[in-house]
Amino acid sequence: MLQLLTARRSFSDLKLPLAVVAVDLISGEKVILREGPVARAVRASCAIPGIFSPVKVGPQVLVDGGVLQRVPASVVSEMGAAPVIAVDVGTNMGDYKLDHIFGVLSRSIEIMSRKIQQAQEKDADLLVVPRVDDIGSYDFQCVEKAISRGEAAMHQQLPLLFNYMKEG
Repeated sequence: MLQLLTARRSFSDLKLPLAVVAVDLISGEKVILREGPVARAVRASCAIPGIFSPVKVGPQVLVDGGVLQRVPASVVSEMGAAPVIAVDVGTNMGDYKLDHIFGVLSRSIEIMSRKIQQAQEKDADLLVVPRVDDIGSYDFQCVEKAISRGEAAMHQQLPLLFNYMKEG
């Protein structure tokens, strides 16, 4: 599916710079993917531990970058982006269905990454946090609601963005 969605492109085929963040289970370090097939990088960054199998890339065994950095604003900042506008949709502290393994794992990862992210929020010039606490990670039928809330959250931040642009 990811091959189709990315049209089998490699990073070198892209017009805009792209970096995808994953974590190597062997070293425990963040890995920034900028070469090779885009689909493989996206698949690695979506490999939620315990839910989706890791992706082997050479000697590395890669999982979701959110294990170490849920909102990798520092990565785009290092690439020269300014201003850095980050969107954190991983703050779902609403009702998790804890009666199955997916809910338990999602909630566990959420609790761990929330603490890590609080220390990293300074990496973004503007942090947008849509109110999606009532939408679970697997509520795919709520996509339009989530998008609408993201748009509303960004709308609220526009004055800060315009102010930043004037000063910058």
